[in-house]
Amino acid sequence: MGATNHMKRSIVFFTLLLASTVVAQTPSPVTGASNSPLNIGLVNGVAYVGNGPAYTSAWGSSDIMTQLTAAYAALPSTGGRIHIAPSATTYNTANTFSATTAGKPVTIECDPGGATILNFTPASGTMFTFDTRLNSSQHPVGQGMRDCVLTTNAGSPTSTAISLGSTNSGEGYEIDRTKIELFQTDVAVVGTPSVTGSFANLFENDVFRSSVNGILGSGSVEMSKVFGGSFFNITGAAISGAGDFLVNGTSCDDPGAGGCIGNGVVATWVGGHFENPGGGLPVYVNTNGQAYIYGGEALDDTNSGTNATSWFSGTTSAYMDISLNLVSAGRTLTTSLVSVGGSSRAWVRFYNNSPSNITPICSASSVQFNVCSDMSYASNAGVLATWMSLRLNGTTTGLTLPTAGTLNLTNAGNILWENAAQGGTIALAKDTNDLFSFGTQHVPQVLTLTSQYTNSTTGFTNVAGGNTIQFNVLANANYTATCHLYYQAAATGGLNIEFTGPASPTAVIYGLNDPSAATTLNTAVATAYSTPLGQAAGTNATNFDAIVSFSLLNAANDGTVNLLAKSSAAAQLQIQSGSYCQVQ
Repeated sequence: MGATNHMKRSIVFFTLLLASTVVAQTPSPVTGASNSPLNIGLVNGVAYVGNGPAYTSAWGSSDIMTQLTAAYAALPSTGGRIHIAPSATTYNTANTFSATTAGKPVTIECDPGGATILNFTPASGTMFTFDTRLNSSQHPVGQGMRDCVLTTNAGSPTSTAISLGSTNSGEGYEIDRTKIELFQTDVAVVGTPSVTGSFANLFENDVFRSSVNGILGSGSVEMSKVFGGSFFNITGAAISGAGDFLVNGTSCDDPGAGGCIGNGVVATWVGGHFENPGGGLPVYVNTNGQAYIYGGEALDDTNSGTNATSWFSGTTSAYMDISLNLVSAGRTLTTSLVSVGGSSRAWVRFYNNSPSNITPICSASSVQFNVCSDMSYASNAGVLATWMSLRLNGTTTGLTLPTAGTLNLTNAGNILWENAAQGGTIALAKDTNDLFSFGTQHVPQVLTLTSQYTNSTTGFTNVAGGNTIQFNVLANANYTATCHLYYQAAATGGLNIEFTGPASPTAVIYGLNDPSAATTLNTAVATAYSTPLGQAAGTNATNFDAIVSFSLLNAANDGTVNLLAKSSAAAQLQIQSGSYCQVQ
């Protein structure tokens, strides 16, 4: 009897346990099952939606967007996650999803690798809207979408895949590892209300493909970040509209007329890859965009033919600061690499791997202030050749020139600007208007004594008073100088000068015109360094203006040219402050 009762109790217990397990597996939008093969309904605070009768039963609809809407409503008031189950067939839907409850963020996630494709069938409308920030003091992070594929099969759509922000403002959204294609606009970042706008949204390793607009900002959009991923065959602009964007390690391939950085945005693009597999432009900055592109590569991979469109262009008020490696597979660029107009400005530095196919020059229309410049670096047998072209239109002030390289000025020929500490050479080539044909001209320098020079001996010393009258000269360069030495001498004293300089010049010649008395002019010329010129003053303690001339055709030795002076006797010679030499 005891054994029989024990067996009966065991059967009853097992039956109750089995019944409870079956109840737990019944799908519900409120309570789901975590021990079934697929999570369905609401399980541990996460909503699960998908294809199949169980999901339809749990959420009351087979339409994926209707399920997402019901799942969002079933989440706790603080928000949560919704997972879309992978499906062997595409989720086709004509409905939209909106998460617009302030303070109730949501992240929609799919399985990675393109396992979940959502197809939006209408030609217009916004597929997903996220607008859940509670207030301007809350700075949420992490909500958004990841690992999904969004597409549309509507012809000529005007639809938007994702909209961030509206009434509550879009802040802290993350669109990660998501592929969006074929829409009018892939992501709209809406910067309203204007007081708070959209701030610090993140796009990470996304693919934006074959749409008109990639990311389109409007209103107040601040510090959007795009890390990795690519914009591919965006027929309008990859990033445009409004806002500032940090783009890091992202490619922009085959952009359309709006380019990679379009109207209205400020984009800092670091380590990018710009390519045109469809024959478009590697990079384009349109109308009034601002581009700060540092590092990476711009590649024209078309093998033959010509291209008459500039890679970088600003037609109204664009600003470009670009440092890139340029590569051309063979197509020849027949126009300027950089084109700016209106009040646009450009400062660009290129490493050019294909100098025969790409001409890295700038063109600029006539504006009040416009600087368009570029550098090209080409290595030939280990020798680095550097050149720089600069075009100025209108009046400019405060222009700082480089210390080395070749500078091309519109209507002013070629300028070689060398380090001023070594002589400061400018080489002006004859221009088409025949305005300049000076040959070689150095940077003019004026060396002025700011205090009196004195010498009461017959030994030569450097003419120095506050400043020393000496200047550096380069090998194989030519120099001239003219000096006014305002001097006086005591009885039996007088002015004597000489020059010293680098050995073995091709030619050196200098002269002294010395009015040693009111009616006397003494003239002397020397044709070698360290040749004294001068005589005793005819009138003592009286200031005279002695004029010194100097000319040098230097040879293989660079060095320093010095002006030295002494008295004609052991009587004081004074060269007054304000005496000077002009050298060039």
